[in-house]
Amino acid sequence: MKAKTGGFLLAIDIGNSSISCGLFKSGALKHHFSICSNEFPKIGPIINKCGGRNIIDKVIIVSVNPKLTGKLRVKLQKIVPKRSILVLGRDVKVKIKHQYASINQLGLDRLVNIYGAIRWYRRPILIIDFGTATTFDLVTKRGTFKGGLIIPGIETAWEALIRRAALLPKLEINRKQKMPLVGTSTVSCMQAGLLQGFGAMVDGLIERYTKRKGERFTILAAGGLARLIRPYVLHPMKLDPFHTIKSLAFIAADREKRSLHG
Repeated sequence: MKAKTGGFLLAIDIGNSSISCGLFKSGALKHHFSICSNEFPKIGPIINKCGGRNIIDKVIIVSVNPKLTGKLRVKLQKIVPKRSILVLGRDVKVKIKHQYASINQLGLDRLVNIYGAIRWYRRPILIIDFGTATTFDLVTKRGTFKGGLIIPGIETAWEALIRRAALLPKLEINRKQKMPLVGTSTVSCMQAGLLQGFGAMVDGLIERYTKRKGERFTILAAGGLARLIRPYVLHPMKLDPFHTIKSLAFIAADREKRSLHG
């Protein structure tokens, strides 16, 4: 007799610097956790603590790190044996209308973001994902993906500054308080420069898109660093740090519906 599970879906977003995971029940996000990519062995004990094989019915993965994906699949097969582990791009194909030169070269995490945004938000929409890279993706009123931008991410820029400037102190990004526009010490100048600078860049690019297209956009702020940068952006934005894994869960649900209906 087949053992019953709790009907949970585990959605996993494997990035270059972090792994974001969400447990979903009937489409609702019930639990979320994130770890650094180099700490991926920790994912097993965390999943088991959440219920592991007793509750998880299916796993879906989107990844920009193929090597890590393979290692994680091996680990997951031990945690959730005989369950369906789906990898986007290999087991699951996602189609969108686009004017991109080669959709096969589009990062799968961006593809997932676009898929979810088209279905949930008013268009036209500008999706800004704040991760290892900061990406801008533009979707038209008719739901066509036009293209976008790829920019070094907030933490990537910070690490480069620390690494390349020998006389600057080795610091963490200040996440506890909003940094002023005018720094009054080397430390505050560095931290404020990074966050205020990225905020101004985002505002400036939103204005350029708006001016170029002659219309207002829904602005979606996604990614693990979305909350960090939000206070420094003047334009209204819909904040959803979990947009990628929510969209991933939606893709899994869509696939299930299609299979049920032939």
